[in-house]
Amino acid sequence: MQHAASIKYGGLLVNAFDCDYEAFRNLGLTCPYCHESVFLVQGHERHYQKTSKITEVASHFCHRPDKNKDAIALCELRVRQITSTEIQRRETKSKNQRLQLFNRHLWSILLTCYKLKDFERKQQSLDGGFRSVCKSDPNVTVVKNAYKDFIIGHISSYKNSIISEADFFFSDLMKKISDDKLVLQEDLKAILTLWRQRIDAKMQVEIYKEAVTCLLQKKHLPIFEKLIEASLSNLVTITALSVDLNLGDSDRLQMYNSFFAGEISLNQETVLDVYQTLVEAMIERDSERLSTVYHFVRDDLLETIAFTPWAEGFEKFSS
Repeated sequence: MQHAASIKYGGLLVNAFDCDYEAFRNLGLTCPYCHESVFLVQGHERHYQKTSKITEVASHFCHRPDKNKDAIALCELRVRQITSTEIQRRETKSKNQRLQLFNRHLWSILLTCYKLKDFERKQQSLDGGFRSVCKSDPNVTVVKNAYKDFIIGHISSYKNSIISEADFFFSDLMKKISDDKLVLQEDLKAILTLWRQRIDAKMQVEIYKEAVTCLLQKKHLPIFEKLIEASLSNLVTITALSVDLNLGDSDRLQMYNSFFAGEISLNQETVLDVYQTLVEAMIERDSERLSTVYHFVRDDLLETIAFTPWAEGFEKFSS
């Protein structure tokens, strides 16, 4: 009868080292292969009388005795000794599965922000715009990845100042969304009004700080990159509107909301020019234009994180 260092509970692997008899009784642990119940053997020393040898036996789970050879043969952990390499492989697989699940939930919460409600359209628009200039999918990937690396690198470098300025940033954001001159769209105004009434501003700032820190970790970067794509698409839209309508900075939010309300439309030639400029800026490493892109994308991306109803999202996630 073989033993295992990790065993199954609710789809996850539980380490014997982290378990005690009380937890074992309460969890009702089962073998991940045959799903039969197992029992816990705590770590101990094994003494051999003939040789006086002493070995350390690690904490592990054992199957209960079974004289049925057919039942024994059906379970991998009964018929062979599990190696440390195999244990590590399974633990790594389990961690990856938990990470994938967490990332899916994290992205689902972010999608509840009104700024990401049309994410797929923004993503398709961005790909199509770059493709119209780059002429091939591999070149589109190169340009998009270059922008992602550039923006992630800068935000990572200034993460501490972004976190330290969170209170000021959030306060300024609240003032902006309270300005009737900037937020003209009635549906959007209703969403933001309800959002302001429900949130605990102090708690939202703290969660915002944690979210920024979390999303900059390597294991969560695929989500951060999606936010960058959405913000790059917003940059193209607002830049094109500003050029066509000769807008100043103070008019941009108003026109942006009007565009998404369907009140005005984009000039596709202007949009193409914006994409052309973005590609040229990256190829030429134009520091001035790249700096403008970075500051817009950073602020837009941070707004998305700040506007996400985290408390509601985590409540649904935990239920």
